[in-house]
Amino acid sequence: MGRGARGERRRYWRELLTQQRRSGMSVAAFCRRHDLSAASFYGWRQRLADELRQDEPAQVSFVPLPIGQAMPAGAAGFVLELPNGVQVTVPRDFDEAALARLLPLARAVEARDA
Repeated sequence: MGRGARGERRRYWRELLTQQRRSGMSVAAFCRRHDLSAASFYGWRQRLADELRQDEPAQVSFVPLPIGQAMPAGAAGFVLELPNGVQVTVPRDFDEAALARLLPLARAVEARDA
């Protein structure tokens, strides 16, 4: 296989990996929908891991407050309560883009805990 075909295959898999990550679907469901081998998917994900990491936005991280400790008065804008009982207090000046990144993470935690 020539370099051009190899590069095309890398781009093809890179796009699929990006689509799966953005879809919110599990790897198994995504592979079924796109008639892909899960083994191939995982192999390409491993092979392209460094490239994909460079494309990802900075991860949002959260430090839970000790139970009973509230945010400073006036800081809270609203509270998200997940079906598993986890509550996320969102400050009034919270960045909308960060919230958009948080919601898929919250769904992943919820699915993991289910």
